[in-house]
Amino acid sequence: MEPARWAPRGRPPCDHKYKDGAWVHIVTGQPFDPIAHAHAGRMKKRTCMRKHYWDRGGRERRLTRYVRKSQRNQPPQLTIDAFTAMDDMKLYLPKQRA
Repeated sequence: MEPARWAPRGRPPCDHKYKDGAWVHIVTGQPFDPIAHAHAGRMKKRTCMRKHYWDRGGRERRLTRYVRKSQRNQPPQLTIDAFTAMDDMKLYLPKQRA
């Protein structure tokens, strides 16, 4: 295959130069790997998001939200008022035959 006589359009990868039809790293001489390049970018973003989560109090917010929702979903507690209301209700219910 004949090497290209011009560099491809678009922004060149960082620290790479176009040589013999491919992007080559200036220091190491390794060919450009788009998969490894994308992985490095994702890892950088991941560490940034992890730091953002912990530094901005994301875990505390999540835990307080969890506690609030768990309190909301609890079954109603029987109180003394509930028992007195049940006694009052017995007055209006029909009497049971023995």
